[in-house]
Amino acid sequence: MIGQALDDRLHQPYRQGLIPGLDKVMANLSKEVLGIVLSGSGPTVIALTLQDEERIGAEIKSIFANNGIKSQYLVVSPTNQGATIIES
Repeated sequence: MIGQALDDRLHQPYRQGLIPGLDKVMANLSKEVLGIVLSGSGPTVIALTLQDEERIGAEIKSIFANNGIKSQYLVVSPTNQGATIIES
């Protein structure tokens, strides 16, 4: 149900066309991930998955590169710890 919860009909359909390749990312990966969404007005795209994180990140990056957009991806894990302060 995460995919349904991330199905944003307010801003994403309007902003998706402004990001070359995002429509292809959404179409190519929607069945492989739990959910994929444009975060706010961008430029972040979030793909939630339980496996193949590196391959999915590389595929998103490749699609954007083919559309003239330089990008990077980060594989992160959720936490239930909340915000923390790290002293350096």
